[in-house]
Amino acid sequence: MLHLCVFCSMQEMLRKYKLHSNKSLDEVNDPSLTLQLVESDEVRLSKEINDKNRELRQLGGQDLQGLSIDELENLENLLQGGLNRVLQTKDEKYKNEIFSLQLKGARLIEENKLLKEQMTMLSNGNNPRSARTNIDNLMSIPEDHGQSSESVTTNVYSSNSGPPPEDDGSSTSLKLG
Repeated sequence: MLHLCVFCSMQEMLRKYKLHSNKSLDEVNDPSLTLQLVESDEVRLSKEINDKNRELRQLGGQDLQGLSIDELENLENLLQGGLNRVLQTKDEKYKNEIFSLQLKGARLIEENKLLKEQMTMLSNGNNPRSARTNIDNLMSIPEDHGQSSESVTTNVYSSNSGPPPEDDGSSTSLKLG
């Protein structure tokens, strides 16, 4: 008997659930209710957009007249924190650029040294093969060198009879700039 009673109340509960769930589905399909939901979302989103636009203008230093001293201090702290992050990021980028330029400068100095040795060997009539190999090894590091030692070396080797006629025998150097 208890089992039958529980079963009956369970059926009643399921019947009520189905009735309410069908009713709520019908309500959702009601165009006027859907329109009300859309309109309330539109009003809420419009208010959010206006608030965010006002905050953005205040971050830019506009529309500050209506703010209290506490709100102004909060805005100042927010701006100071953002400025500190901007300065920190800028400093890191400068440091990275300086480091990159220092590496590039060191490679150019080494390349210049090898080219001077190669020119000296050419002017003395020696075989510049070892200097050429060192330059090739140096150039295997990808980097933008402006005029690479490869193009300079190609110009030097294009003349099989030694240094070019306009060469006065002085050392050639690359100017870093």
